Amino acid sequence: MIPARVFVLMPSVNRESERSVRTDGDPARSFAPPAGRRPDFYREPFRVFVYDSLASTNTFLKTSLNSFPDYSAVWAINQTGGRGKFERKWISEPGKDLCFSFILPLENIPGARYPNLTQVTALAVCRVLQSRGLQPVVKWPNDVLVSGKKICGILCETAKRGAAAGAADSMVVGVGININSSPGAPAAMDAPATSFAAETGRAADLREILDELLDAIMPLFLLFKTGGFAPIAGQINERLAYRDATVNLHATGKTHRGAIKGLNAEGALLFDCAQCGLMTIFSGNVSLEKINPDFAAQNSSASPTCLRLK
Repeated sequence: MIPARVFVLMPSVNRESERSVRTDGDPARSFAPPAGRRPDFYREPFRVFVYDSLASTNTFLKTSLNSFPDYSAVWAINQTGGRGKFERKWISEPGKDLCFSFILPLENIPGARYPNLTQVTALAVCRVLQSRGLQPVVKWPNDVLVSGKKICGILCETAKRGAAAGAADSMVVGVGININSSPGAPAAMDAPATSFAAETGRAADLREILDELLDAIMPLFLLFKTGGFAPIAGQINERLAYRDATVNLHATGKTHRGAIKGLNAEGALLFDCAQCGLMTIFSGNVSLEKINPDFAAQNSSASPTCLRLK
Protein backbone atom coordinates (compact mmCIF):
# COMPACT_ATOMS: atom_id res chain seq x y z
CA MET A 1 0.00 0.00 0.00
CA ILE A 2 1.44 3.36 -1.02
CA PRO A 3 0.99 6.02 1.68
CA ALA A 4 -1.21 9.01 1.00
CA ARG A 5 1.85 11.24 1.03
CA VAL A 6 4.96 9.88 -0.61
CA PHE A 7 7.16 12.88 -0.08
CA VAL A 8 8.90 14.75 2.69
CA LEU A 9 8.26 18.47 2.83
CA MET A 10 11.43 20.50 2.75
CA PRO A 11 11.72 23.37 5.21
CA SER A 12 10.66 26.72 3.80
CA VAL A 13 13.51 29.06 2.95
CA ASN A 14 13.16 32.50 4.50
CA ARG A 15 13.29 34.47 1.23
CA GLU A 16 9.95 36.20 1.47
CA SER A 17 7.61 37.77 3.92
CA GLU A 18 5.04 35.40 5.34
CA ARG A 19 2.42 37.99 4.46
CA SER A 20 3.29 38.86 0.89
CA VAL A 21 5.37 37.91 -2.12
CA ARG A 22 6.64 40.51 -4.55
CA THR A 23 8.01 39.71 -8.00
CA ASP A 24 10.18 41.72 -10.40
CA GLY A 25 10.46 44.52 -7.83
CA ASP A 26 7.07 45.82 -8.94
CA PRO A 27 4.87 47.03 -6.05
CA ALA A 28 1.79 46.48 -8.22
CA ARG A 29 2.54 42.77 -8.33
CA SER A 30 2.33 42.01 -4.62
CA PHE A 31 0.55 38.86 -3.48
CA ALA A 32 -0.90 37.53 -0.26
CA PRO A 33 -0.66 33.70 -0.17
CA PRO A 34 -3.95 32.04 0.85
CA ALA A 35 -4.51 32.22 4.61
CA GLY A 36 -0.99 33.58 4.96
CA ARG A 37 0.55 30.19 4.16
CA ARG A 38 3.99 29.88 2.68
CA PRO A 39 5.14 27.41 0.03
CA ASP A 40 5.58 23.85 1.26
CA PHE A 41 8.81 23.63 -0.73
CA TYR A 42 10.75 25.32 -3.51
CA ARG A 43 12.01 24.10 -6.86
CA GLU A 44 13.48 27.27 -8.27
CA PRO A 45 11.90 29.32 -9.65
CA PHE A 46 8.74 27.48 -8.61
CA ARG A 47 7.08 27.78 -5.22
CA VAL A 48 5.06 24.63 -4.57
CA PHE A 49 1.93 24.60 -2.41
CA VAL A 50 0.61 21.16 -1.42
CA TYR A 51 -3.07 20.53 -0.68
CA ASP A 52 -4.59 17.34 0.67
CA SER A 53 -7.63 17.65 -1.60
CA LEU A 54 -8.86 19.98 -4.35
CA ALA A 55 -11.61 19.58 -6.90
CA SER A 56 -9.37 20.83 -9.72
CA THR A 57 -5.90 22.34 -9.42
CA ASN A 58 -6.49 24.40 -12.57
CA THR A 59 -9.78 25.81 -11.33
CA PHE A 60 -8.27 26.55 -7.94
CA LEU A 61 -5.34 28.49 -9.41
CA LYS A 62 -7.51 30.38 -11.89
CA THR A 63 -9.97 31.50 -9.23
CA SER A 64 -7.16 32.33 -6.75
CA LEU A 65 -4.77 33.85 -9.27
CA ASN A 66 -4.33 37.13 -7.41
CA SER A 67 -3.09 35.21 -4.35
CA PHE A 68 -0.22 33.47 -6.13
CA PRO A 69 2.86 34.92 -7.85
CA ASP A 70 4.15 33.75 -11.19
CA TYR A 71 5.78 30.32 -11.10
CA SER A 72 3.57 29.12 -8.28
CA ALA A 73 2.61 25.44 -8.45
CA VAL A 74 -0.29 23.77 -6.69
CA TRP A 75 -0.17 20.02 -6.06
CA ALA A 76 -3.28 18.15 -4.93
CA ILE A 77 -2.72 14.78 -3.28
CA ASN A 78 -6.37 14.03 -4.05
CA GLN A 79 -7.98 15.72 -7.04
CA THR A 80 -11.70 14.98 -7.00
CA GLY A 81 -12.89 16.83 -10.10
CA GLY A 82 -10.01 16.81 -12.53
CA ARG A 83 -10.82 17.88 -16.08
CA GLY A 84 -9.16 18.00 -19.44
CA LYS A 85 -9.85 19.42 -22.87
CA PHE A 86 -13.53 19.64 -23.83
CA GLU A 87 -14.34 19.29 -20.09
CA ARG A 88 -13.50 15.58 -20.16
CA LYS A 89 -13.02 14.04 -16.74
CA TRP A 90 -9.54 13.24 -15.51
CA ILE A 91 -9.60 10.36 -13.03
CA SER A 92 -6.73 9.81 -10.61
CA GLU A 93 -6.10 7.75 -7.50
CA PRO A 94 -5.48 9.75 -4.31
CA GLY A 95 -1.84 9.64 -3.28
CA LYS A 96 -0.87 7.51 -6.26
CA ASP A 97 -1.05 9.81 -9.27
CA LEU A 98 0.40 13.26 -9.82
CA CYS A 99 -2.03 16.16 -10.32
CA PHE A 100 -0.67 19.70 -10.30
CA SER A 101 -0.98 23.10 -11.97
CA PHE A 102 1.40 26.02 -12.25
CA ILE A 103 1.40 29.64 -13.43
CA LEU A 104 3.52 30.89 -16.31
CA PRO A 105 3.68 34.62 -17.16
CA LEU A 106 2.66 35.53 -20.71
CA GLU A 107 4.65 38.74 -20.90
CA ASN A 108 6.24 39.25 -24.35
CA ILE A 109 4.56 36.13 -25.75
CA PRO A 110 2.19 36.81 -28.69
CA GLY A 111 -1.33 35.48 -28.23
CA ALA A 112 -1.02 33.30 -31.32
CA ARG A 113 1.73 31.34 -29.54
CA TYR A 114 -0.20 30.60 -26.35
CA PRO A 115 -1.38 27.15 -27.54
CA ASN A 116 2.26 26.12 -28.01
CA LEU A 117 2.67 25.96 -24.23
CA THR A 118 0.72 22.71 -24.25
CA GLN A 119 3.33 21.16 -26.52
CA VAL A 120 6.20 22.65 -24.52
CA THR A 121 4.80 20.98 -21.40
CA ALA A 122 4.25 17.70 -23.24
CA LEU A 123 7.89 17.67 -24.30
CA ALA A 124 8.99 18.20 -20.70
CA VAL A 125 6.84 15.27 -19.59
CA CYS A 126 8.30 13.09 -22.35
CA ARG A 127 11.84 13.94 -21.30
CA VAL A 128 11.20 12.97 -17.70
CA LEU A 129 9.46 9.70 -18.57
CA GLN A 130 12.14 8.87 -21.12
CA SER A 131 14.84 9.42 -18.50
CA ARG A 132 13.08 6.77 -16.43
CA GLY A 133 13.16 4.15 -19.16
CA LEU A 134 9.84 4.69 -20.93
CA GLN A 135 9.26 5.55 -24.59
CA PRO A 136 6.62 8.30 -24.50
CA VAL A 137 5.14 10.05 -27.52
CA VAL A 138 3.09 13.23 -27.88
CA LYS A 139 -0.48 12.77 -29.08
CA TRP A 140 -1.45 16.10 -30.56
CA PRO A 141 -2.67 18.35 -29.13
CA ASN A 142 -2.43 17.67 -25.38
CA ASP A 143 -1.72 14.07 -24.37
CA VAL A 144 1.34 11.91 -23.76
CA LEU A 145 1.11 8.20 -24.58
CA VAL A 146 3.16 5.17 -23.59
CA SER A 147 2.58 1.83 -25.36
CA GLY A 148 -0.27 3.49 -27.26
CA LYS A 149 -2.11 4.37 -24.04
CA LYS A 150 -2.61 7.70 -22.27
CA ILE A 151 -0.31 8.32 -19.35
CA CYS A 152 -0.57 12.11 -19.17
CA GLY A 153 -3.04 14.84 -20.02
CA ILE A 154 -2.32 18.57 -20.16
CA LEU A 155 -4.75 21.49 -19.93
CA CYS A 156 -3.60 25.07 -20.56
CA GLU A 157 -5.96 27.92 -19.71
CA THR A 158 -5.34 31.65 -20.01
CA ALA A 159 -6.11 33.86 -17.04
CA LYS A 160 -5.83 37.50 -16.02
CA ARG A 161 -4.90 39.08 -12.74
CA GLY A 162 -7.10 41.78 -11.23
CA ALA A 163 -10.60 42.89 -12.09
CA ALA A 164 -9.80 45.30 -14.92
CA ALA A 165 -10.64 44.21 -18.44
CA GLY A 166 -7.80 43.38 -20.77
CA ALA A 167 -5.78 40.63 -22.37
CA ALA A 168 -4.71 37.53 -20.44
CA ASP A 169 -1.38 37.87 -18.66
CA SER A 170 -0.97 34.36 -17.23
CA MET A 171 -1.20 30.76 -18.34
CA VAL A 172 -2.41 28.16 -15.88
CA VAL A 173 -0.95 24.83 -16.95
CA GLY A 174 -2.52 21.70 -15.52
CA VAL A 175 -0.77 18.33 -15.67
CA GLY A 176 -2.16 14.93 -14.70
CA ILE A 177 0.16 11.92 -14.84
CA ASN A 178 -0.70 8.35 -13.95
CA ILE A 179 2.20 7.24 -11.76
CA ASN A 180 1.29 4.51 -9.26
CA SER A 181 -2.29 3.74 -10.30
CA SER A 182 -3.54 0.29 -9.45
CA PRO A 183 -3.79 -2.18 -12.36
CA GLY A 184 -7.00 -1.51 -14.26
CA ALA A 185 -7.68 1.85 -12.59
CA PRO A 186 -6.54 4.00 -15.55
CA ALA A 187 -9.09 2.20 -17.75
CA ALA A 188 -11.79 4.33 -16.14
CA MET A 189 -10.65 7.30 -18.25
CA ASP A 190 -12.12 8.35 -21.62
CA ALA A 191 -9.41 6.48 -23.55
CA PRO A 192 -7.15 3.45 -22.99
CA ALA A 193 -4.69 4.47 -20.29
CA THR A 194 -1.64 3.25 -18.46
CA SER A 195 0.63 4.33 -15.62
CA PHE A 196 4.32 4.42 -14.80
CA ALA A 197 3.87 1.50 -12.38
CA ALA A 198 1.90 -0.51 -14.94
CA GLU A 199 4.65 -0.04 -17.54
CA THR A 200 7.67 -0.61 -15.33
CA GLY A 201 6.39 -2.89 -12.58
CA ARG A 202 7.64 -0.52 -9.91
CA ALA A 203 6.33 2.46 -7.97
CA ALA A 204 7.82 5.93 -8.17
CA ASP A 205 8.11 8.76 -5.67
CA LEU A 206 5.66 11.50 -6.63
CA ARG A 207 7.77 14.28 -5.18
CA GLU A 208 10.82 13.18 -7.16
CA ILE A 209 8.86 13.13 -10.42
CA LEU A 210 7.32 16.53 -9.70
CA ASP A 211 10.79 17.97 -9.05
CA GLU A 212 12.06 16.51 -12.32
CA LEU A 213 9.09 17.88 -14.26
CA LEU A 214 9.48 21.40 -12.90
CA ASP A 215 13.21 21.24 -13.70
CA ALA A 216 12.41 20.12 -17.26
CA ILE A 217 9.69 22.69 -17.91
CA MET A 218 11.64 25.84 -17.07
CA PRO A 219 14.48 25.67 -19.66
CA LEU A 220 12.00 24.72 -22.38
CA PHE A 221 9.75 27.63 -21.44
CA LEU A 222 12.67 30.08 -21.57
CA LEU A 223 13.78 28.65 -24.93
CA PHE A 224 10.23 29.04 -26.25
CA LYS A 225 9.88 32.55 -24.84
CA THR A 226 13.06 33.78 -26.54
CA GLY A 227 13.09 31.71 -29.72
CA GLY A 228 9.48 30.77 -30.39
CA PHE A 229 8.29 27.27 -31.15
CA ALA A 230 10.70 26.52 -34.01
CA PRO A 231 13.62 25.34 -31.79
CA ILE A 232 11.24 22.92 -30.05
CA ALA A 233 9.25 21.64 -33.03
CA GLY A 234 11.91 19.16 -34.14
CA GLN A 235 12.08 17.53 -30.70
CA ILE A 236 8.33 17.05 -30.65
CA ASN A 237 8.22 15.75 -34.22
CA GLU A 238 10.70 13.06 -33.15
CA ARG A 239 8.17 11.98 -30.52
CA LEU A 240 4.92 12.61 -32.42
CA ALA A 241 2.34 9.83 -32.12
CA TYR A 242 0.66 8.35 -35.22
CA ARG A 243 2.99 10.07 -37.66
CA ASP A 244 2.23 8.81 -41.20
CA ALA A 245 -0.47 6.51 -39.77
CA THR A 246 -4.08 6.71 -40.95
CA VAL A 247 -6.17 8.50 -38.33
CA ASN A 248 -9.26 10.64 -37.97
CA LEU A 249 -8.84 14.37 -37.41
CA HIS A 250 -11.80 16.19 -35.87
CA ALA A 251 -11.38 19.83 -36.93
CA THR A 252 -13.02 22.60 -38.96
CA GLY A 253 -16.43 21.20 -38.02
CA LYS A 254 -15.76 17.92 -39.83
CA THR A 255 -14.02 14.57 -39.46
CA HIS A 256 -11.11 14.21 -41.87
CA ARG A 257 -9.49 10.87 -42.68
CA GLY A 258 -5.81 10.92 -43.49
CA ALA A 259 -2.24 10.93 -42.16
CA ILE A 260 -0.34 13.13 -39.74
CA LYS A 261 2.79 14.54 -41.40
CA GLY A 262 4.20 16.48 -38.44
CA LEU A 263 4.11 19.87 -36.76
CA ASN A 264 5.29 23.04 -38.49
CA ALA A 265 7.44 25.77 -36.95
CA GLU A 266 4.34 27.43 -35.47
CA GLY A 267 3.15 24.23 -33.80
CA ALA A 268 0.26 23.62 -36.19
CA LEU A 269 -0.53 20.05 -37.24
CA LEU A 270 0.25 19.17 -40.85
CA PHE A 271 -2.43 16.70 -41.92
CA ASP A 272 -2.70 15.02 -45.31
CA CYS A 273 -6.43 14.50 -45.75
CA ALA A 274 -7.33 11.76 -48.22
CA GLN A 275 -9.89 14.04 -49.88
CA CYS A 276 -8.91 17.62 -48.97
CA GLY A 277 -5.15 17.36 -49.42
CA LEU A 278 -2.56 18.86 -47.08
CA MET A 279 -4.14 20.88 -44.27
CA THR A 280 -2.63 23.12 -41.59
CA ILE A 281 -4.61 22.70 -38.37
CA PHE A 282 -4.24 24.82 -35.25
CA SER A 283 -7.07 23.31 -33.20
CA GLY A 284 -8.66 19.88 -33.26
CA ASN A 285 -8.43 16.35 -31.97
CA VAL A 286 -6.96 13.13 -33.34
CA SER A 287 -8.54 9.71 -32.89
CA LEU A 288 -8.18 6.17 -34.18
CA GLU A 289 -11.81 5.07 -34.07
CA LYS A 290 -13.36 3.58 -37.16
CA ILE A 291 -15.95 5.65 -39.02
CA ASN A 292 -19.41 4.07 -38.93
CA PRO A 293 -20.43 3.18 -42.53
CA ASP A 294 -24.01 4.37 -41.90
CA PHE A 295 -22.73 7.71 -40.63
CA ALA A 296 -20.54 8.05 -43.71
CA ALA A 297 -23.43 7.26 -46.05
CA GLN A 298 -25.71 9.78 -44.35
CA ASN A 299 -23.12 12.53 -44.68
CA SER A 300 -21.73 11.83 -48.14
CA SER A 301 -24.21 14.01 -50.02
CA ALA A 302 -24.14 16.87 -47.52
CA SER A 303 -20.35 16.95 -47.41
CA PRO A 304 -18.71 15.58 -50.57
CA THR A 305 -15.20 15.85 -49.15
CA CYS A 306 -15.29 14.97 -45.43
CA LEU A 307 -17.85 14.01 -42.82
CA ARG A 308 -19.69 16.66 -40.87
CA LEU A 309 -19.41 16.30 -37.12
CA LYS A 310 -22.61 15.50 -35.27
